Amino acid sequence: NIDKNVKRYAAAGISVEFSEVEVKIRVSDLDLATSHGKKIYADRLQTQAKLYRGLMKIAKENENVSAFILWSLSDLWSTGGVMTYPEYMVFGDGAIFDTYGRPKPAYYAMLEELKGEGR
Repeated sequence: NIDKNVKRYAAAGISVEFSEVEVKIRVSDLDLATSHGKKIYADRLQTQAKLYRGLMKIAKENENVSAFILWSLSDLWSTGGVMTYPEYMVFGDGAIFDTYGRPKPAYYAMLEELKGEGR
């Protein structure tokens, strides 16, 4: 639906900006101390990567998209709500780098899309 709407705006002569992009994943139900929890988390990171790549693809392929701005680069600085809104901690880890500054699958997916590399 996002691509359809971007195209609809283009037909109307309206520019679009992807602003404050953040694809959070569910984290509150995971026990990352277990292999099962780590597996589910890894699967969710792959889903997150597909979503980030899809958004980047839409931005790339539509001339009326003038910006693609991430909310935060790292989960360390993302507004996951730890300090201000603890009830939002059901979802988190929405950035393309983890809390240690390491690239997540979303980073590589977006990079591949920008380079025009295969899926």
